[in-house]
Amino acid sequence: MIRLFCVRLSQTRHRASPLTFSNGFLIPTFSHKLITNLSNSAFPQSPTISYLQNSCGLSLQAAISVSRKLQLESTENPDLVLNLLRAHGLTQIHIKNLIIKRPILLLADLDNNLKPNLDLFKSLGFSGSNLAEMLIKDPRVLEVDAETVVEFFRENGFSKKQIVTLTMKRPSLYIFKLHKTFKPKLEFFKSLGFSELDVATILSAEPYILERSLENQIIPCINVLRRVVGNDMIVQKVIRGCHRILEFNAEKMLEPNMSLLVNHGVPEFIISKMFLFHPRSLLLKTDRLSEIINEVKKLGFSPTNVLFVLAVRTMVTTNKRLWEKKLEAYGSFGLSKEEINLAFKLQPMFMIVSEKKIRKSMNFFVNKLKMKPSVISKNPNLILLSIEKRIIPRCSVLHILMSKELIKEGVSLIYMLRMTEKMFVEKFVTKYQNVVPEVVKAHQGRIEFQGFPRDLKIHSKAPSISVYTKAGNLFMGKHLEFPNQLEIWNDHRIDFCYISSSAQANVSCQDNFVTELRIVGDKPAKIDNFVGLVIPNQTLSENFSMDSFVVTLARLTNLRVLSLVSLGIWGPLPDKIHRLSSLEYLDLSSNYLFGSVPPKISKMVKLQTLTLDDNFFNDTVPNCTENTTLTDLVLSSNEISGKLPNLDALSNLHLLDVRFHINIASLVSFNLDMSFNELSGTPPASIFALPNITYLNLASNMLSGSLPNQLSCGSKLQFVDISNNSFTGGLPHCLRTESDDRVVKFGGNCLSIGLRHQRADHLNLISSCKIGTQDLPACRSFTLEELKEATKNFDNSAILGEGSYGKLYKGRLENGTQVAIRCLPSSKKYSFRNLKLRLDLLAKLRHPHLVCLLGHCIDNGGQDYRVNKVFLIFEYISNGNFQTYLYENSPGKVLDWSERLTVLIAVAKAVQFLHTGVIPGFFNNRLKTNNILLSDRGIAKLSDYGLSIISEEIANCGERGDGLESRQMTRVEDDVYSFGFILLESLVGPSVSGRKDKLLLNALASCNSPDGHRKLINPIVLATCSQESLSIVLSITNKCICSESWSRPSFEDILWNLQYAAQIQATADG
Repeated sequence: MIRLFCVRLSQTRHRASPLTFSNGFLIPTFSHKLITNLSNSAFPQSPTISYLQNSCGLSLQAAISVSRKLQLESTENPDLVLNLLRAHGLTQIHIKNLIIKRPILLLADLDNNLKPNLDLFKSLGFSGSNLAEMLIKDPRVLEVDAETVVEFFRENGFSKKQIVTLTMKRPSLYIFKLHKTFKPKLEFFKSLGFSELDVATILSAEPYILERSLENQIIPCINVLRRVVGNDMIVQKVIRGCHRILEFNAEKMLEPNMSLLVNHGVPEFIISKMFLFHPRSLLLKTDRLSEIINEVKKLGFSPTNVLFVLAVRTMVTTNKRLWEKKLEAYGSFGLSKEEINLAFKLQPMFMIVSEKKIRKSMNFFVNKLKMKPSVISKNPNLILLSIEKRIIPRCSVLHILMSKELIKEGVSLIYMLRMTEKMFVEKFVTKYQNVVPEVVKAHQGRIEFQGFPRDLKIHSKAPSISVYTKAGNLFMGKHLEFPNQLEIWNDHRIDFCYISSSAQANVSCQDNFVTELRIVGDKPAKIDNFVGLVIPNQTLSENFSMDSFVVTLARLTNLRVLSLVSLGIWGPLPDKIHRLSSLEYLDLSSNYLFGSVPPKISKMVKLQTLTLDDNFFNDTVPNCTENTTLTDLVLSSNEISGKLPNLDALSNLHLLDVRFHINIASLVSFNLDMSFNELSGTPPASIFALPNITYLNLASNMLSGSLPNQLSCGSKLQFVDISNNSFTGGLPHCLRTESDDRVVKFGGNCLSIGLRHQRADHLNLISSCKIGTQDLPACRSFTLEELKEATKNFDNSAILGEGSYGKLYKGRLENGTQVAIRCLPSSKKYSFRNLKLRLDLLAKLRHPHLVCLLGHCIDNGGQDYRVNKVFLIFEYISNGNFQTYLYENSPGKVLDWSERLTVLIAVAKAVQFLHTGVIPGFFNNRLKTNNILLSDRGIAKLSDYGLSIISEEIANCGERGDGLESRQMTRVEDDVYSFGFILLESLVGPSVSGRKDKLLLNALASCNSPDGHRKLINPIVLATCSQESLSIVLSITNKCICSESWSRPSFEDILWNLQYAAQIQATADG
């Protein structure tokens, strides 16, 4: 029989494989066809193979293959597994593929893994087919604790939908170690300034990022982005625009491509624009990117022009076959190759639209509107407009108005198609809807457009521009030495009013006259030592005359908007600027203008916005009182000095910004910001009463004198900062925060309010004048030898203390300066390069109420990229910590209520700065009373802040135990919660607040009467506080330590309440 079997085998054309054992049977592993022919009768099968065929739907060949990995001693568990899978919507085909991929699944633990995980995915909304699709990618997800993974992502801000998306795309993430692989990445993204929502959005869209190495890929990529785009805010924009950029190797992909761009003459700011506009362009293979750059340059694009970026983007997203199809599509409607090239040069996005969109748009313009193809080539933005949502509805409106003879012949169709939606609605819908109600339906697309009547003429091409306008623009281009943004102006065939707009150059016209001109140049940032002379490659040449330039501008008699930014314009601004009498908006920022702002500028009675920031004007604030229409005056980053003018006449003023070197006002609407100048004298009372002002900042000037007690504040005024000046006397009634819902900052002056106890024997916690205005030293690198010398080789006698962040030494530098040196435990968590980056971030933290970081030292044992120890060198604060001043047995003086409030306000300001004053923000700041130090002048300073970014010690802050420290850090990421216990300790004292039970918190929550206060509050606090002030702090304390994190206040709210309580206490103290 065996011989006959072998003969028959030898007669087949199929070559047999060697015999193998499976489940005790000798199985020949020959081809699928032979096995099929032999069927079950040819040789005996194991129960496993039969089960896999009959119950799981596997073919014989697949069953044999699977049986080599799996032996079934019983079918009880496999039956339950299959029934469970079917119950969750998996079909027989799904099950077959799943078992082939993961045979061991038939032996899965149903109660502990399989059923809970399937139920979990069902609760997330997985259908049977989606569940099968996900499991086929990685069925191991059913064998792990999936609920822990899902809960981890929930706690980190991922929505249910985002968790489903992430799971569908990358189920293998469930196999990774959460806290080792994922958590450091999430924390790193948050350190860059991303919110939880941002992080969840990015990682659910590109979950592969979570599998990439933080040290070797993500951080190097971020460093490249930082180097190119400049700061973390722009890095965030780049990553939001292209999540996948973090998946690419910076060294192998990004850096070679950037070197290529530089070699082609592309300046750094253009490369930065590429990261912002289309970072995918930089993810191409270098050879392909080089080909595209060469093609773009051949088409006439200058690498120094931002349009170069759009051209590269278009070429990247359009392969050669699509490009040819689009050329053919445009050509079929009569556009020549030269006209297509002209359109592409004016608007590179002209070639990015789909072939279908091209044919649809061109068919409508050429066949329906009878527009000449050459007109479209000069106005390529028309192709980018939606036919259904914009072009047809507008044409329908115009058709109705023309048939009613409400629109005159000769109107420019292109002008009306290109105008903004708001302007079109105002001019053609709202204006006529009462007379012709059909225009509303037409604009909504509810009336079919049949075409314009033959007897009504409408220009489909741009009307001829006026001779004066054309000459004016040509001369202006010549004055500005035809920068890249104005290259097209050299073409005398171009109608300026109908040049396609871009972010760098925009011309708008009305009735053939230029009404708006905006040009943004690319001149480098200004230098500090400009003396009024030409600077090659930064200013325009010595042939430029500001006087002649203004005369040329005056030819544009209808000009309402003029914006000429970063063009290298230099010289004094001439008085004849007032000849531009129609101007409503004038922006000459980021140039090299100097001297005085001309007085006659106040005669420009239509001017509403005047922006001259980032120049070199060096006189006083101009008097613009004749111009009652002015709403925005921006003169920041100049050299403005002198006294403030009277602004009574400027009742419409919304924004006045004359700051020096700081640019925040542009981010805040309707504010008046004059901080960081050299303004002197007493500000006019009218500034506080401007009707539309919500934000007033006079901080850090040289203002002096007394503010009148009857000072009137505008009804919309919400924020006032007069800190760090030399004001004397009292604080006016309208600036006392209890009188209105507004925040007022007045520290660093010589005001009497809030400064009781100025006797020498009292602990003066607020300096009478100029707190924190002294220059803080720059952070520097120290050598290990310097630190050894300062601490006598880290002698035990120099140890100040030891905690979870390592030992703290007292030292004396070579120049005699006393310092505190923190020695952090050795850690393998961060590479040398990553650690250096984190230390640089820490070095940026500078605030009067933070212990100053003087420098750092990385001990690498003489080997690059190795870290043995990290030393942080801080200023030495000699007067002890806040905790030692809170109880009766203190060796020093016990602080009364006003003094405690002063310390709390100082710390709240410091923490608010750590959260919002720097990018990225710093959280988890070890907020405890013994980390608040008092200087010899009584100024409170927070220590041990921000160290979580360089230490592994995140969750275990403070000593072990059930006392205050452990309760403080129940949620280590929530500084508000920790600060709540600082408030509590200030109220009740360290001994009471350290109780282990929850009775204290319950008592605090119900402590709302004087009797309740006496039972709980520290006697010294009770003896020196007003009940109203105490109640405010009790209320905010309860909110801070609330168990529900979402209901806790922000630090802005905490600070406001503490300042309010201090004001009330000061009033009560008289």
